[in-house]
Amino acid sequence: MKFSTRFAPVLLAAALAAQSPDASYKVDTISTPPHLDPQVGGIACFDDGRVAVCFHRGEVYVHDPKQESWTLFADGLHEPLGVVIEDERTLVVMQRPELTRLRDEDGDGRADSYETVCDAFGMSGNYHEFAFGPTRGPDGRYYVGLNVASNGAGIRDEVRGEFRQMGRPGRMYSCVPYRGWVIAIDPETGAMEPYASGFRSPDGISWGPDGNLWASDNQGDWLGTSKLFRVEKGGFHGHVSSLIWTEGWDRGDPLNLPLEELDVLRVRASVLFPQGIVANSPTQHCWIPDEPRYGALAGQMLVGEMNTSKILRILHDEVGGFLQGAAVTFLDSADAPDLPGGVHRMAFDPAGRLWTGHTALSWAGGNGIRRITFPAVMPMEVVSMQLREDGLALRFSHPLAAGAEPAPGDVALRSYWFNYHRPYGSDRMGEQAVAVAAVRVDDDRRGLFLELGGLRGGRVYELTLPELKAANGLKLTHGLIAYNLVVLPDGTLERPQFEPAEPAWQPDDAEPIALGGEPLTLQVEAAQAIVGAQVHNQHQGHRGSGYVDYQGPGDEFVAWKLAVAKAGRYRLQVRYALGGGTRQLVVQNGEQRLGRPLDCTSTGDWQSWGEVDTELRLPAGEIDLRLVAPGGVAPNVDEITLTRR
Repeated sequence: MKFSTRFAPVLLAAALAAQSPDASYKVDTISTPPHLDPQVGGIACFDDGRVAVCFHRGEVYVHDPKQESWTLFADGLHEPLGVVIEDERTLVVMQRPELTRLRDEDGDGRADSYETVCDAFGMSGNYHEFAFGPTRGPDGRYYVGLNVASNGAGIRDEVRGEFRQMGRPGRMYSCVPYRGWVIAIDPETGAMEPYASGFRSPDGISWGPDGNLWASDNQGDWLGTSKLFRVEKGGFHGHVSSLIWTEGWDRGDPLNLPLEELDVLRVRASVLFPQGIVANSPTQHCWIPDEPRYGALAGQMLVGEMNTSKILRILHDEVGGFLQGAAVTFLDSADAPDLPGGVHRMAFDPAGRLWTGHTALSWAGGNGIRRITFPAVMPMEVVSMQLREDGLALRFSHPLAAGAEPAPGDVALRSYWFNYHRPYGSDRMGEQAVAVAAVRVDDDRRGLFLELGGLRGGRVYELTLPELKAANGLKLTHGLIAYNLVVLPDGTLERPQFEPAEPAWQPDDAEPIALGGEPLTLQVEAAQAIVGAQVHNQHQGHRGSGYVDYQGPGDEFVAWKLAVAKAGRYRLQVRYALGGGTRQLVVQNGEQRLGRPLDCTSTGDWQSWGEVDTELRLPAGEIDLRLVAPGGVAPNVDEITLTRR
């Protein structure tokens, strides 16, 4: 009998699939109570498998997975952003104005007692004064992270706590007590201790099984990119405004201190999350249980990410007494299509499944609850990355297949740093390729050593591995890793350079764009000059390749050199997005103002786009048209259109 080869490829693929271990994560969507805004502020798991969840609008529910039921435990809270289980009848929640203990006194499943544990910190009424946590420390106290306020909105006529005008300047500011601080709270007396300063938006705060307090902070002013800190008691962690609440502070406005002096004062971050590459907005952390079923991933730290469908994994590396390390993707939408964005809160249940709560607020994100079940076989992953005197040593979750080791030229490695400065965010500075001199495989084939030369501190080393294959047939799932090299193997702390500000735009160097009788539409991200602002694309709904986000603190602008064919009246339309409040844009010809300022009102959130227009009188000939953000406070701008009347 002659065998047909027609189905050979199909049969071969099926045979290989049967041989490959199942290394896929399962993601289940958990239905939330009807008529509820399903944005999650906090999530925690009881020992019996029930799950406590607090939602953005102020409700706290308890979910029973066995019964697939929800029970309202408490409501009426103000933006709760974290929950801790004290016992089977008691929850402690951090809501915006206070740390609150919710207790079910009679055992009917509903809180009867709402007890204020602590409300001793300040509040100005600014929308950005979020309060994150709590996490319980080894000393039994609760630890909370307090956001600074935003100059995108004002403050109330009456504030809670002392008001200090010195704390009011800045893009993000701290005019009432302990904004930008981590505070510690006694669970019985409510006594508050200011613990550490220098935070902007510490959405993730947790005590780890390693005995350290960790806080993640979001990119912004004084944060060139998002960061993960091992919090030091009494330490200053970089965001300047909070310094005025340091005991005995007598140095005036901290914004006026020399940058080099502030740089020496600050605590270095353990891990950096390169913006737009690794993460844009890190959130809560949790730890994979240190149990054999998790294999080489047991005990590792996970970090949520707000803007993309992603969870990160941290590879710690202690060098010279400093705990630095790397960030790598743990799970994303490529591995798990059912995982939405806005991974805000996470917790493991007694069965070892990871529960994720999602949120968006007015930023990019998602909503609802997911439950992630780990595979029987861990994927092929990098499980450690350690600095050596002459390179980087990697370990994998499975041995490499015979002959699967890469050649030096197959490994892409670059290094760069992010500026520490007052403006919002930073480009990648001093970016350069790093040559890999040699690649060596350990005897057990689980390790890979990259021999490098001339390692420098104060830099991120971003590694991209080629597709590697394990001996069991699994392919490397995530090969992009960003290692934050702060301390060199000999203990040297090398500080990055500071790049000078970019020179002002010279319109004479630009080719003029003709403005005639037809409407002229210009994408702002492609402007001939972008001074101080940055191009982003994480918020959906924009046209073109992105939009411009004004950064502050100075007057920033985008500009075009236009050749106006005919003098007269022109209508200017600006397409923008604004999450809340009202902000202005000013139109100028060089330094001369044109027309009235544009009052841009809220579009509802940062992914909804609206338009505002004004009338301009333009002279004939070449002009330097600028769209200016006074003080750097403005909406995100997508495009402009000019039409002759």
